[in-house]
Amino acid sequence: MAHSASEPIAVYIHTPFCPSKCGYCDFNSYAMQGEIVERTVQAICNEIDRSAVGGIPAKTIFFGGGTPTYLSEEQLLRIFLKVIEVHPPIDGAEITSEANPGTVDAAKFSAMRKAGFNRISMGAQSFLDEDLIRLDRIHKAGDIERAVGAAREAGFDNLNIDLMFALPGQSLLAWKRNLKRAFSLATEHLSLYCLTIEPNTAFYKKNLRGELDLPDDEAQVEMYDMCCDQAAANGFS
Repeated sequence: MAHSASEPIAVYIHTPFCPSKCGYCDFNSYAMQGEIVERTVQAICNEIDRSAVGGIPAKTIFFGGGTPTYLSEEQLLRIFLKVIEVHPPIDGAEITSEANPGTVDAAKFSAMRKAGFNRISMGAQSFLDEDLIRLDRIHKAGDIERAVGAAREAGFDNLNIDLMFALPGQSLLAWKRNLKRAFSLATEHLSLYCLTIEPNTAFYKKNLRGELDLPDDEAQVEMYDMCCDQAAANGFS
C-alpha cells in the first residue's frame, strides 16, 4: 500500500542485542558483544539511509529490542541521529527507547535526553530479587529505582515501567508488593503482562520437565483482577 507523503509515519528501530538471554524471552535478540554489534549498528544506519520513505517526518520513534541501552552511548546515538536525519520528528513527537535498569546510568540518560529522546520504557519485570533471579534478569530490584531516578534527573518526564505477573513461585501477596512499589514511583505509564511460556525458550523446556512452579489459572485471574483494581485506585485507566 502506498504511503501518502503528507502523513507522518511511525518509526521502529530494532536493536537485537542483550547482555544475556532471559529464560522467558522469545524475541529476536542475541547475547553478543564486540565486532558483530558494531557491524550491526552500522548496517542499521545504512538501512535507514536507504529508507523507501526517506524524508517523511516521524510522528513517533521507538527503539526496541533486544535492549537498545545495551549499545554504547555512541552507538545508540549514531543510530538515533541517522533516524532523525532521514525522518525528522514532528513537533510533539514521542521518541521512546526501551531500557534495562542494568544497562543505564545518569550519563547515558543525560546524553539520550539531550539528543532528543523524550520517553523511556523501563523493563523492570519485578521489584523482588528472587523473581529477577528466576527470570534470568541482569539487574536487581534496587537498580530499578536508581534508573528511574537517573531518568528523572536527566529530564525525562514520560516514563513507563514493564512488570510481569504469574511468575514461577509468585504468590498473590508478592504481586501486591510489586504493584505497590511500582505505583510508588509515580511513572506516567505502567505495562502489566501475564507471563506466557513460548516455544523455543528456556522456560518452555523447563516447563516440559516440570521445573516451573507456575501459578494456576485461578491465581492468574486473581493477579489480573488485582492489576485492574490497583490501577484504578492509583488513577490509571
